[in-house]
Amino acid sequence: MFNAGREDAFRTIIKIDSNFTDLPRRGEYGRQVSMMEKEEERSQMMNLEANLARMDQIKNQMESLRAQMMSIQSILADHSSSLEALKEIIETGEKEALMPIGGSAFLKVEIKDTSFCLLDRGGGIFMDTPLDRAREVIEKRVESLRNTITTIEGTMENLLKSYDEISRSAQEVYARQMSGGTGPQGTF
Repeated sequence: MFNAGREDAFRTIIKIDSNFTDLPRRGEYGRQVSMMEKEEERSQMMNLEANLARMDQIKNQMESLRAQMMSIQSILADHSSSLEALKEIIETGEKEALMPIGGSAFLKVEIKDTSFCLLDRGGGIFMDTPLDRAREVIEKRVESLRNTITTIEGTMENLLKSYDEISRSAQEVYARQMSGGTGPQGTF
C-alpha cells in the first residue's frame, strides 16, 4: 500500500513536470529577465532621448514666443502712445505738439488742422482719416495686440507646464538608470 501511494505521487510529479516543459530550466530564467531588463532599459533610454529633444524644442518655442512678445509689446506701447495723443487732441483741441525727429530730439510744432490725421492703413499706405475714426482704428489695434499678448502668454504657460512634466519624467528615468534599476523604485 505504501508503495502504491508512492507510485501515485511519482506519477503526479511526472505529470506536473511534463505540463511545465516550456518553463525555463535552472539558470535560463535569469537570462530571460536580463534580456527583458536590457530591452526595458533600451526603451527607457530612447524615451529619455525623446524627452530631452522635446525639451529643447519647447525651449526654442519659448524663446521665439518671448521675442514675438517683446516685438508686440513695443508695437503696443507705440499704439497706446498714439491713442493717448489722439484722445488729448480730440478732447482739448490742442494745437501745439512735440514732433519726434529721431535721436531723442523733438520739435515744437503747431498743428494747423486737427480734424484729420494721416493713418497707416497697412502696407505703408497712409490716408487722411478723421480723428474720431483714427482713434477707433487704433483702439481696435490696441485691443487686438493685447489679445495677441494674452494668447502668447497662455501658450507659453502651457509650454512651460509641458516642459516641467517632461523634465520630471526625464529626471525619474535618469535616476532609475543611475541607480541601476528599471522600475519605479529602482527595481522591476
